[in-house]
Amino acid sequence: SLSPELPPTLTIQGAFPTYYYRQTDALLKGIDADLRYRFTDFWQLTVNGSMLRARNVSANQWLVMMPADRLETGLSWLIGDRSGFQANSVSLNAQYVAHQSRVPANSDFVPPPPAYLLFHAEAATTLQLKSQSFEVSLSVRNLMNTRYRDYMDRFRFYSDAMGRNIVLRIRIPFS
Repeated sequence: SLSPELPPTLTIQGAFPTYYYRQTDALLKGIDADLRYRFTDFWQLTVNGSMLRARNVSANQWLVMMPADRLETGLSWLIGDRSGFQANSVSLNAQYVAHQSRVPANSDFVPPPPAYLLFHAEAATTLQLKSQSFEVSLSVRNLMNTRYRDYMDRFRFYSDAMGRNIVLRIRIPFS
């Protein structure tokens, strides 16, 4: 398992986190689920979740650096085809990441960060120009610009995770 070495390594440039891989007997159990339900021709509900339980059997304690439980749910409006635009959709998602409480005491440089809730939105369409199709989407991750830190992010020791992120994507499939 990848484990932090405490205290941090001191150099003339400052203190730096150091990690070591250590062999151990471990037991990992978990589940990933992805459910989709289209309750009309125009509306679809999605639910994704993951849970992991990882124990160091040799030391009879939790493994460090394992992801926290997470759940994402979304509602999509499948608009359909409209005058040259195909597969039109608009979706709004909520992503909840729980506080990682399954960490051995004093086993990391800082305690795990608190739980957080993020909202995301996306609009997508496919354009057909002559014989070539173009898939275009505009998405906004962290719509509310929530400040948070993720347990799996090593930058969490220094700064918050990325704020609002707007992405315009154009995909041109070549056949």
